[in-house]
Amino acid sequence: MPHIDFQVLPFSQGAHAGLTAPFMFLEFTDPIDPTIVCIETLTDALYLELPEEIQRYTVTFGDIQGAAVSASESAEIIADRITHLEGAP
Repeated sequence: MPHIDFQVLPFSQGAHAGLTAPFMFLEFTDPIDPTIVCIETLTDALYLELPEEIQRYTVTFGDIQGAAVSASESAEIIADRITHLEGAP
């Protein structure tokens, strides 16, 4: 889909901000509805709505995205892994 980019963050990049806990942004089309950060755990989820919390996670996402390889390099890595797995016994 043209509006979706995949970026691979190789293990070779080492430690990064995304290792603390997985999170996602919930963004809504209505401007009245604020962006929410959702942090899921095994048994629950935490929803953050304060502007300073959203900003902290926005910066963290930028750091993760900056550490990842480009979308085109990621596509090559994914294609290579598929080829490797298809050839595996």
